Amino acid sequence: MSVEKLLDMTTAFIREKVYWRVILKDKNIVGSENNIWGFGIYDSPNPDINDNRYYLELNHYGIDNNNKTLITLLMNPSETFPCENDNSNIDDTILNVMKIAKALGIMSVIVLNTIPIINSKKELALKSLNKQKQRYNEMFVNGFLKHCDKENTIFLAAWGADKNINSFNKYSQTINTSFKDKIYSFSINKDMTPTHPSGFNNAQINAFLEKPELISIKQINDDLTVII
Repeated sequence: MSVEKLLDMTTAFIREKVYWRVILKDKNIVGSENNIWGFGIYDSPNPDINDNRYYLELNHYGIDNNNKTLITLLMNPSETFPCENDNSNIDDTILNVMKIAKALGIMSVIVLNTIPIINSKKELALKSLNKQKQRYNEMFVNGFLKHCDKENTIFLAAWGADKNINSFNKYSQTINTSFKDKIYSFSINKDMTPTHPSGFNNAQINAFLEKPELISIKQINDDLTVII
């Protein structure tokens, strides 16, 4: 989907203050076992750490015979694709989401975040959070979740056991309503939260990759637990 169409979905979003950046790769991105290309929507023409990202889309080369999409909502954006002069690394969390999608035969992955500031360290991200940029992010994410094409899209719950995720409850009702019968997790923690796809949970990731079957979720509760 073009960036223009994405922004048109959310008319309240201030278009003149966002930029999009495309990363095209005809060979493996550093740290990736797969051929991947993608783009993001940012508030800076040359995004870097502590700038803001509102949307990240990654696509697998070689899985082009379907138009299926996996959407996930995580906390703070990673440094995947932050700068023009880096090696376009994909961090472990995003790479694991891509592996999940590939195992399911899904070409596209869309990553949204509960807060927009780019910083892999959650505490520093929360300290640097700008309230106005957070409001923009909430407008964009909620608008996108409500209006995106649901026919070939699934939602992957993957926020983990951290129940202090900033502003997640602002999206849970939208997800329950918009993705009814299409909410899944690759693994469920003992406390009934969906497992986070970080490198710390590679055991759960590998177990899923050996037998790629998602767990259907009936409802997301306000305390971030789920009903299966």
